[in-house]
Amino acid sequence: MQPVIKSARFIFILCVLYLFCCACHKTPPTDRAIIKGHITDLKKEKIFLQEAGTMDHLLDSSEVTNGNFSFSIPFKNKQPFQVILCVRDTEDNIPQLNTLGFEDPYNKEMVRSILYAEPGETIIEGERFNRGPFPRFKGGKQSESLHKNYQFSFSLPYTANTDARKKALELYKEKIEAYPYSLSLLETLAKAREDYSPAELNYLLKTFNNEVRNSTVFSEFQFYIKNRDKYSKTVLNMALSTPANKKEKILDTTQKFNLIVFWASWCGPCIEEIPQLKKIYQQYHNKGLAITSISLDINLRNWKATIKQENMPWKQLIVKDTDRVLMSTSYDVHVVPIVFLTDQHGNIISKKQGGFSDSAYQKLLAGL
Repeated sequence: MQPVIKSARFIFILCVLYLFCCACHKTPPTDRAIIKGHITDLKKEKIFLQEAGTMDHLLDSSEVTNGNFSFSIPFKNKQPFQVILCVRDTEDNIPQLNTLGFEDPYNKEMVRSILYAEPGETIIEGERFNRGPFPRFKGGKQSESLHKNYQFSFSLPYTANTDARKKALELYKEKIEAYPYSLSLLETLAKAREDYSPAELNYLLKTFNNEVRNSTVFSEFQFYIKNRDKYSKTVLNMALSTPANKKEKILDTTQKFNLIVFWASWCGPCIEEIPQLKKIYQQYHNKGLAITSISLDINLRNWKATIKQENMPWKQLIVKDTDRVLMSTSYDVHVVPIVFLTDQHGNIISKKQGGFSDSAYQKLLAGL
């Protein structure tokens, strides 16, 4: 009986120790990202967190105390997303935000700035201004996949050789199998989607796991495959928000032509094209041409201020978060500026990245 009692006591003690350890160990939250660090040459200032791919969407700021900072950010649509860290510097007496670079963990000769806000803790440590290594980075699996595959491309060469295409598809499938959870690989594939047939895209997409399949980008992909033929010839006349927060359709179906201009207030080339757009408006708006500018701004205040400053007299709309999936898949706009010229029914006559440096649109509009 004595050994049994001792054994029971021993098991009881182990259970108590286990519960104590569990109570002391803080499990990282699953609904938000923790990004923190220690940059020794940042003393008393702020560090900013900005959504990657935007110039105006600051997510949060953190006070820096003796080089230490910390962010706790809810996931966007319950999904990890790409961010960058920024520090306010002064150049030529003008304050501006500059990105905080860090050493690529997998290629120490390269400096990166984009990381994922994802479950768990992301840590950046080191010195910002020195002649040695850049700050060191330690993140989660999404950041790992992003950095390990930074220069990877899904570009598929145009060839009639079906064996060559099959071989390339198998290599790309193996890459996805190595990172079936990778949102960055999905986004990289999305950039090359025009190279693939719908069957080829579906063949690769089914390799991703449920974590990726539940993402917004995956939903966009499925919508794109289903509607690619339709939207390669016509544009979707969807309703977007005006500066007065009302809904208006993109196309003016009473006019012979519609010029649809995608832009953003932070886009230098977009602003440079506005004077030329004004000339086209003055010349043709009474002859059957409607112009609609569609902004990809996230900061509504900057968008409205730029509209007022530039004094653009034609229709102004903006793509809000609720419209971004449908807009991305139906118009396939990934950079700005991009211009569509359509007839009154939305049939695409021309699509051009950039604007009006050549005479192509002038020739098309000369018949008005």
